[in-house]
Amino acid sequence: MSDNQADAKSRPRGREADDKQAFDRMMAELERMNVGELRELASAAESLIQRKAEDEKRSLKEEIERRAADLGISIRDLFGEPVQASGRGRGRPARKAETEAPAPKYRGPNGEGWSGRGRMPKWLQVAQAEGKSKDDYLIRS
Repeated sequence: MSDNQADAKSRPRGREADDKQAFDRMMAELERMNVGELRELASAAESLIQRKAEDEKRSLKEEIERRAADLGISIRDLFGEPVQASGRGRGRPARKAETEAPAPKYRGPNGEGWSGRGRMPKWLQVAQAEGKSKDDYLIRS
């Protein structure tokens, strides 16, 4: 394969080439902007995205309503009755009621307690470094 053929295969053609060139020019412009200008542009772009998304949703709804009417059916025939929204929405699930901290299973030399869950407390790390066992601090009921 000649160099010209390889170049032709690697180069985008037609609209793709125009789109790539336009994109490259936009990126070059962005590189010239300072942080404040970029933030202003990002904010304007986000507003535009929201507006266009609302426009597209409205257009879709109108199209669905029109096509349903053409078929002689209602939106309710298609999608059923609207569901009442719950008070919480679609966010994270409700937090469980806070529970009591677990009872201490180990008692330190100065009365500190540790349930045996989570990270080992410093006093127990020091005691183990000195050759003592966790069991030496076990609370025996």
